[in-house]
Amino acid sequence: MASTTTVLENIKRVVHITIDSLNAWDYENMMAVRSNDFKFQALPTSLEQKELNLEEFRDLWHDLLTPTFKSFKITPSQRIFDAESKRAMVYSPLKITVPSGRDFEYDMIQIIHFNEDGTLMTRLEEFFDSKAYLEVLESV
Repeated sequence: MASTTTVLENIKRVVHITIDSLNAWDYENMMAVRSNDFKFQALPTSLEQKELNLEEFRDLWHDLLTPTFKSFKITPSQRIFDAESKRAMVYSPLKITVPSGRDFEYDMIQIIHFNEDGTLMTRLEEFFDSKAYLEVLESV
């Protein structure tokens, strides 16, 4: 069993890789730190988005997100890491540009769950500013 310090270092590394991969739009690097049983949930529940498994998330990425976002920038402003519960929380302002050139800015909170040693993400819950997020989807 990994020490608490090691788990914390692993969690921080996975979060860093995840944010950098999202900003670089690097799907392969992002998925390299996700478990085979990874789950994704878009929140709030008022968005009526079902929980996605690894394969469904891949489809979302390639079929919706990639054609919808011309540019994508997350700037984390707050991070909380908890090695004991194997979770992290990241609050970030987010700026995206859609193919028409229109920019959108909104807030996002990512609640991230990890495996036992903190080396893989097992679950990601992303809580979006739903009003702004829906405006983005309506614009494309």
